[in-house]
Amino acid sequence: MKSKNISITIMIIALVSIAINFYFESFPDWAVRVIGFIMLVNIPIFTYTSVKQMKSNK
Repeated sequence: MKSKNISITIMIIALVSIAINFYFESFPDWAVRVIGFIMLVNIPIFTYTSVKQMKSNK
């Protein structure tokens, strides 16, 4: 459960950063790329931890 909470927190921070970039202030190109990379890495980790938790609950 701890790793799932960390993944959710990272994803929320990344999504908020992208929303700030889109609506309020433009980040430099490198910052947007880093945020995108973090999101791409976080999605499979979040999926894995969610499936692992669902299997352990059965």
